[in-house]
Order: sequence, then structure tokens, then C-alpha cells
Amino acid sequence: MKTKETQFIDNIIKMACTISSIKKAELLSSSRKRAVADTRMCLANVLRKGLNLTQHKTGEVLGRDHASIHHYETEHHNMMSFNFYSAMFKELMLEMQT
Repeated sequence: MKTKETQFIDNIIKMACTISSIKKAELLSSSRKRAVADTRMCLANVLRKGLNLTQHKTGEVLGRDHASIHHYETEHHNMMSFNFYSAMFKELMLEMQT
């Protein structure tokens, strides 16, 4: 049985995939395609900032290690200058507040 947090995370993942027009399997894969990697980075930051998940837990959700999540956090500021990334981040964060 899924917890409310797990269900919420699944919904956020689905929303991110819809926004990016990618499949969940792609998001959780080792793909380095730009759309997939940017969505993964954005989602990691949303989970960290919106749910206060640890780097380790965020890594578990996305199939990455904590070092990758740390890298995503350090790149977040730079990525916010791109419209696609910024719009996705803002939309997902709004969803977190509802």
C-alpha cells in the first residue's frame, strides 16, 4: 500500500513527464537526452525544495545517487535562466502547494 507521500511523489513525476512529453521509464532511465536530463534535474529540485526530501531519498526516487542530486542542486540556479526549465519548475512547485 502506498503512503500519501509516495502517491504525491508519483503524481508529481507524472506531471513532470506530461509537461516534458517523456515517459516515466525514460525519466528513471540512464538517458542523457536533454529533455530527459533537464526534467530529471528539475524534478529533483522540486522534491528537495517542495517536500524537503534528503538527497539520498530523492536519489532513490529518481534512481540516482546523492552526488547526482547534489550536482542538480548546484546547477539549479543556472538552469532557471532557461524558459522551459523555469516554467516547469514553477508549475511543479505550484502543484506542491495545492
